Amino acid sequence: MEAGTVLFRQFSDNEGLARPALWAVEIKRSLSPCIERGFHAACADINPVRRFVVYPRDDTYSAGADTQVVSLPALAHLLAGAKQ
Repeated sequence: MEAGTVLFRQFSDNEGLARPALWAVEIKRSLSPCIERGFHAACADINPVRRFVVYPRDDTYSAGADTQVVSLPALAHLLAGAKQ
């Protein structure tokens, strides 16, 4: 898979939505991830409920009003909670 590839996965969210919620996830290798135009364009197309950029550090922070930068373990924890 090429660097910068955007992957999408659909599953039920724990926020009580009637239909499965769509989350957008982009995985970066950089310690200072830059969210690229392709991620924003893909999100505009599919209108996900949540947006995440995964990077190789433990910190979690907001990268704008609707995107969170998280570690892989943090995203795994969020995904596990969403499937309950």
